[in-house]
Amino acid sequence: RHNKKLSLIMLDLDHFKLLNDNYGHQGGDMVLIEVSALISTLLRLEDTFGRYGGEEFAIILPETDSAGAIELAQRICRIIATTPLTYNDQVINVTVSLGVAQLSDKESNYEELITRTDSALYKAKSEGRNQVCSAAELVS
Repeated sequence: RHNKKLSLIMLDLDHFKLLNDNYGHQGGDMVLIEVSALISTLLRLEDTFGRYGGEEFAIILPETDSAGAIELAQRICRIIATTPLTYNDQVINVTVSLGVAQLSDKESNYEELITRTDSALYKAKSEGRNQVCSAAELVS
């Protein structure tokens, strides 16, 4: 609002159901905790990070334009893909798909921002996962 930049990242753990099936819910919970910890190391104090539902997370980035949000999303994608997790002496490789959008002057509420970010996330998943998609790419 107030002519300040605000961006949103939504991310989803790729093939999380398969992780739960292979390692049980305790293994899945460990993955959620470890991924959350990894992401937290990349955030600023003013960023807001939380679980959005299931294996999906959201990051609110005040004072951040689309380019800054995309850069952060790419760092998150990279650090998760290159950090093997261990559960019961088994190595688990995890990847995430991320959608990014910046609040536009035309949007009257945050629901529109969430919808655009979620659409970008869906595109990242449908195009092969383990990648970042910006809502700006969806505009035709």
